[in-house]
Amino acid sequence: MQEVHWIAVTPGNYTLSDGTPLRAGSININSAFGMNNNGWTNVSLDNNYSVVLNQIQTNNNNCWLTSVIEPASGGLKINMDVSQVYKKSNSPQCQPANIKDLVNESVAYLALPVAKGIINLNGADVRYQFGTAMTHS
Repeated sequence: MQEVHWIAVTPGNYTLSDGTPLRAGSININSAFGMNNNGWTNVSLDNNYSVVLNQIQTNNNNCWLTSVIEPASGGLKINMDVSQVYKKSNSPQCQPANIKDLVNESVAYLALPVAKGIINLNGADVRYQFGTAMTHS
């Protein structure tokens, strides 16, 4: 199987050639777990999208951040995490820049249902499989 190192999709709702729906989008977030402002941001999804890829698209804070997503009723919840790279204090600071208040980062997401199949891209058949797994419990 050929490896896929990146995916590029413009924001919007799409249907793959085999009928599988997907949605691509992005949202600006200035909160992160481990910081004072740490709440989830809700994104509404119309379909039963249970597979979600996500990635921070910007680097506006000069500190270590990772995007995180959790399923929610009617969609999903998005936030960022400082991945334990922060100074713990009354006013936590994201490292290495000692940032107390984060500015917006753009977090992109690609959502689709659990699915497998074959689609045709530029005249070539490409097999795909999208599934779910748990990285924590």
